[in-house]
Amino acid sequence: MSFWKERDILLEGKKCFDLSRLERLDSAGLAMLVYLQHSSYPRIAVAGVNQHVKMLIELYNLHDILITESTSVMS
Repeated sequence: MSFWKERDILLEGKKCFDLSRLERLDSAGLAMLVYLQHSSYPRIAVAGVNQHVKMLIELYNLHDILITESTSVMS
């Protein structure tokens, strides 16, 4: 709950979510990424997407919704 209360402060000035060290992500985490990306302005990109996260993005048909950086696994 503390994250949600402080999310504006924590996300201020952020330009990218680096997922390169992420080992696991479930559908709730993916939903949170989509929400955070689309509730911030300017939108925060996602980079370092591993095969597991790529599979979730494809499974939920989010490849047109999540903004990913060219350095990520997504292409």
